[in-house]
Amino acid sequence: VAMAPYYAGSCVAVGCPANSKGTNVPSEDCICDAGYSGTVSAVAYSPFYVSTCTPLPCPNTSVGTNVAVGDCVCKAGYTGSVHAISVEPFYADSCTPVACPSTANGTDVVSGCRCHAGYSGLVQASSTAPYYQGSCVEVPCPVRSIGVNLAAGCQCAPGYSGSIVATTEAPYYNGTCSQ
Repeated sequence: VAMAPYYAGSCVAVGCPANSKGTNVPSEDCICDAGYSGTVSAVAYSPFYVSTCTPLPCPNTSVGTNVAVGDCVCKAGYTGSVHAISVEPFYADSCTPVACPSTANGTDVVSGCRCHAGYSGLVQASSTAPYYQGSCVEVPCPVRSIGVNLAAGCQCAPGYSGSIVATTEAPYYNGTCSQ
């Protein structure tokens, strides 16, 4: 004849699993750690929980292993940072495209920069500050013309006629000065 209490041993609350935090599984307050996404649910079989807490991949504006590892860095042409947080979306991403230098046209380095008329050079995205490499430099006025440079404007030298107009393609001007 079985006697009360009809059981032996004791029940102990299961702690929150790896990559999560909270009081314990039965309290239903286990949440995934910063940089992880998923849920923790209690079940009646060992290990008495199901956890889907998995590391988040680095956001599209960055590269690295994953957010949880903490090695996400902004892609070339972006400035900012990525770090894990404990509220959805479980990371903060401040990577923003770097503006084109003042001597180039374009919205930002990521979309592409093109040197202004009268300038030569190339601007490309880089992963080190200032997050682009290269530059646009002023092209001097061609022979038989005078002026500071093509960007500032060139005129035919005395005794020559014609016109010089700055362009964005080599040799970075159209026109000639002839006698």
